[in-house]
Amino acid sequence: MLYKGKPVDLSPEQEEVATMYAMMKDTEYMEKKQFKENFMNDWRKILGKKHVIQDLELCDFGPIYDWYQNEKEKKKQMTTEEKKAAKEQKLKQEEKYMWAIVDGVKEKVGNFRVEPPGLFRGRGDHPKMGKLKKRIRPCDITINIGKGAPVPECPIAGESWKEIRHDNTVTWLAFWNDPINQKEFKYVFLAASSSLKGQSDKEKYEKARLLKVTN
Repeated sequence: MLYKGKPVDLSPEQEEVATMYAMMKDTEYMEKKQFKENFMNDWRKILGKKHVIQDLELCDFGPIYDWYQNEKEKKKQMTTEEKKAAKEQKLKQEEKYMWAIVDGVKEKVGNFRVEPPGLFRGRGDHPKMGKLKKRIRPCDITINIGKGAPVPECPIAGESWKEIRHDNTVTWLAFWNDPINQKEFKYVFLAASSSLKGQSDKEKYEKARLLKVTN
């Protein structure tokens, strides 16, 4: 990218965040002052006080945007066979995280993917729009499994889960703090098609029916 018309060197982390911003070029967020201010405040923390980049308005993200567009075009140009192979490879990597054994029954897991880092958008003119959603790492995630059950393999070598719990009074399989609203949590549950989820919904329906009858 350019700053005051001159090329600027960025670290991988700094460049990653700059790319998140460059990708937003064609969106309405580029017209929102709050989005820009929040982005710059968080990016500045990664750039450091002594970095040459001090003013967002003097930044030219054009080179990064062009690279991003070229990458999108490459994906569009992939053959049907290449797309199929990429899809199969992704499925192979995710397969072991898609299932859980509950009371001896193989059940499908619901939302097992962690949202990648990016810039928060929110709805309407959200006051936190533009803030950086940091990368969630294994050390941020608490896992809930049965006693004696094997701990799920950590996907990143050299890292480990934040905590392993054995709580059979809850239905969540994992959770972590929301990167934007730290007081909120993101949970992983069994899929809606699972027998446990179906039983839970049935019990809720029955309770609601009884309440309606008594009223």
